Amino acid sequence: MELEFSVHLKAPREWLFDFHTNPENLRALLKGWRGTEVLSTEGHLHPGSRTCVSERIGIFTFRFVFEHFVLDPPRVFGERMVKGFCRRFEHLHEFEAVGEMSNETIIRDRIRVELPWWLGGSLATHWFVARRLRRFFAHRHAAYRQLEAGGAWSA
Repeated sequence: MELEFSVHLKAPREWLFDFHTNPENLRALLKGWRGTEVLSTEGHLHPGSRTCVSERIGIFTFRFVFEHFVLDPPRVFGERMVKGFCRRFEHLHEFEAVGEMSNETIIRDRIRVELPWWLGGSLATHWFVARRLRRFFAHRHAAYRQLEAGGAWSA
């Protein structure tokens, strides 16, 4: 299954891209999303760097490891799950400059996700994973708005 989410922010894409290459800022975007915790990172993003996250789903806690596989500043970076229960999970973050002065940016998140057949395959991906991701990105977009209002990336 492929999903796409986008948000339009009033900040240059270089600033937003730099904000995302610092893994500590992932914690700011996850703030308030109950049950998810960044366990470890390997510093600033680069191909091969890994981020480990735990997530509570119901009564269970799962550990996921994501490896960054593409980095093309300030246009795109991406990670894929290398440890976890998904058959496939790839996430590209694309940054598109908008406007004459390029002081606005559209961040587009493209996700390819699929559970293995023994966890319900495409049906469970559609009914459970996609729904959770939609809620997650609504939360993340609200976090962007709060950071934007607080001047997180203003000059």
